Amino acid sequence: MSTTNTTSATLTIYVPETTEAALQNLEETTGRNLNDHIVDALEQYVAVQSQHIAQIQEGIADLDAGRSYAHAEVVADTRRMIDEARRARAS
Repeated sequence: MSTTNTTSATLTIYVPETTEAALQNLEETTGRNLNDHIVDALEQYVAVQSQHIAQIQEGIADLDAGRSYAHAEVVADTRRMIDEARRARAS
């Protein structure tokens, strides 16, 4: 997943000893260096968190634009759909 960059930054992190041991085990088991594992993990984390933030911002924009439903309306529609499915299955 990691891509080669022309520039890089140095970060210092503190992790629990169990995490360090697990990373060292990955390094030994896979033959990939520790840095590659950490960079891959950070890239995945940043991608997931960025997607979550984008989805939250999209939801806020929908609310601001009036694109929302009242909870009671959603519950009523869901119950109606369940009742219709039950009736269709029974016939």
